[in-house]
Amino acid sequence: YVTGPVLLAARLRSVPTCIHEQNSIPGLANRMISHFVSRIFVSIPGEYPFSEQKTVVSGNPVRQEILAAAERRQQEAVSGKTDSGETGRPLTLLIMGGSLGAHRINMLMLDVAAQLDDQQKKAVQLIHQTGTADEEKVRDGYAATGVKAEVRAFFTDMASLYSQADLVLARAGATSLAELSVMGLPAVLIPYPYAADDHQAKNAEYYVAGGGAVMYRESELDAELLGKILSQLLGDIDKLKQMALAMKNMGQPDATRRILDSCMDLVGIKR
Repeated sequence: YVTGPVLLAARLRSVPTCIHEQNSIPGLANRMISHFVSRIFVSIPGEYPFSEQKTVVSGNPVRQEILAAAERRQQEAVSGKTDSGETGRPLTLLIMGGSLGAHRINMLMLDVAAQLDDQQKKAVQLIHQTGTADEEKVRDGYAATGVKAEVRAFFTDMASLYSQADLVLARAGATSLAELSVMGLPAVLIPYPYAADDHQAKNAEYYVAGGGAVMYRESELDAELLGKILSQLLGDIDKLKQMALAMKNMGQPDATRRILDSCMDLVGIKR
């Protein structure tokens, strides 16, 4: 909201202005500001309440270290070094609930872990970002069931985690989805049910339609269903590869360049 007065002041002084909308359903501030800015960048294609003439599908910028990790992952895929599951190595499931974790997902995963048989425990390893409140409980729970898991309240090196993952279980925040698509990581998405205007579900729908993800509402999931979903995906290497390729095709690693080029164009600087 603090950007509104700044952008208005810029408009009054005839300074070109831009905004970026990460989500599929714009927030109130961007909806209001959109009427007087020069250009509007959006993360993914969709129907927005913005002027088509001013709107550019730029993608959502991701960090340089993730772009580098994505490039390495692509090179390894070409050389055949990422065939987990086909070489006897366990597959890696990355579980993220956003920066603060997701209590419901944490508890569901503990119940899923308790249902795994010995063969399934050998076939998969977990990396789980829990948030502070559930870290100890989740770590102890996995240990009690004999599931191999790296558990932390919060990870800072996401590029490293993405590089290890074969499948991701996550919320559907715009930044996470941009990173997953750039990395080409298939995902099981559980949108945050209390997000404004249910925008996380709308975010997820784009990636589901493109074949890179599946989405389930938190209210419809129990441990039995989630365990079945994960087991089926982790047990089907070809399906994971198809989803990974579809996710990669929806990624926009050049989002930063597109935005910068457009901004330079607005001020008459050619790059």
